[in-house]
Amino acid sequence: MKCSCLRPCILVLFTLAMTGPVPTPAGAGASPVIQYTFHPCEIDSKHSSRIIALERVKRILASEMAENLEQGGRLRQLGVDKDGAAALLTLLVQVETVHEKWDGTVYTLTARPSGGTDDLLKVVRLVRQDWHIEQELVLSAKRAEVILQEIDEINREHREARVERPRMYRYYRSLEELEAVSAYARGLTSLAGGRLSDAVEILTEVINRAPGDARLYHYRGVAHARMGDEARALMDYDRAIALDRHYAAPHLGRGEVLHGQGRHEEALAEIQSAVSIDPNLAEAYLLRGIVHDIAGKNRHAIDDLTRAIALDPGLAIAYVHRGNAYSKRGYHRQAFGDFHRAISLDSRMWIAHFHAGELHQRRRSFSKARDEYSRVIEINDRCSLAYANRGRVHSILGEEEKALEDFARAIELDPSLAMAYFNRGLTHMKLGHMDQALDDQKVAARLGWKAAQDFLSAKGIKW
Repeated sequence: MKCSCLRPCILVLFTLAMTGPVPTPAGAGASPVIQYTFHPCEIDSKHSSRIIALERVKRILASEMAENLEQGGRLRQLGVDKDGAAALLTLLVQVETVHEKWDGTVYTLTARPSGGTDDLLKVVRLVRQDWHIEQELVLSAKRAEVILQEIDEINREHREARVERPRMYRYYRSLEELEAVSAYARGLTSLAGGRLSDAVEILTEVINRAPGDARLYHYRGVAHARMGDEARALMDYDRAIALDRHYAAPHLGRGEVLHGQGRHEEALAEIQSAVSIDPNLAEAYLLRGIVHDIAGKNRHAIDDLTRAIALDPGLAIAYVHRGNAYSKRGYHRQAFGDFHRAISLDSRMWIAHFHAGELHQRRRSFSKARDEYSRVIEINDRCSLAYANRGRVHSILGEEEKALEDFARAIELDPSLAMAYFNRGLTHMKLGHMDQALDDQKVAARLGWKAAQDFLSAKGIKW
């Protein structure tokens, strides 16, 4: 299928010291801004002070945003509580420096969030759609908090003249780790948001700092795979496996790439490796179910997809694929039940509407099929097959002009979609447009559509 397919922060100026925030009223119409004052110790530089100040500012902004979201009732829409939102926002919020001042004894940072609250919420929603990336960000937020606590402790020891040289080295190392965690979070956020080139660039930067971390290679592999660079994706997955043989995710990544290449037996072997490492990895059973379904092993597919759902009842896409497998076996009631369950879990799960439309179409419930395809297009207006299928249904229902509009849009989105040319040709025939009909049939035949080839051959027409 070829388819491309906080309530606003209160305007307030904070003046902060190491002991915590002290609110100061902002002037009317002022931008949301934070002023943070950091008192460094002798081992600090302007650079280290900036790192620490930025991290503190992010946490204050994240806490403020989470509080405002909760008061505005918007956290319920995200399906996350205030603490969970604050943890995510700590890493997702981007800070713009307005002014900084360093005199060797005090560092003052004046900053504000870059971008609006609604833009940030879109990022949160994207992250929440990828459970693994969300969990990585939550763990990274916890790790960053531990690092900050260690930095504070060493800073305090130095003030009390108790710091030893190894602890000083640890202090500098902690600052490097804090920067790496922040960069890792930016890379994951870019990946979740579909900014794949940015994700590769950022994760490569972090790999250069920490070349022994298997997770970095795995997620860069994911970015490469989504960009269609399968060779680099496999190289990254292989490197991740070499670094940590008890890490299931890169095996699953390899399985997905191999499956996409049509190497189904190799894909199944990789998925089995992932299951052996982590028997409770729902996504492994999901992918194995998909591979079985494509191979025509619908019963095995249903078993694996049922296992995936048992492990993660909120995995909406598993219901879609199980519904599709049920549909192929003729279990239409179960199929519709799974499609509806997927939609109840994720109202924007357009692929569930698409498969429901296909099933209605096969059952000759054409009005229902048309409605399902229309819902797909509302959610994802780049899905060429939805336009092509709805066009076919329009034509069957005697709505030829609407059909021609849909076929034209499908072809605009995917000029290689032979089925759209073929069915548009049939519609032109119904309207008596024989020249246009033959032109479309010839294009469909050249693209390999057998029904068009047979039709033209029977009439002795070359294409």
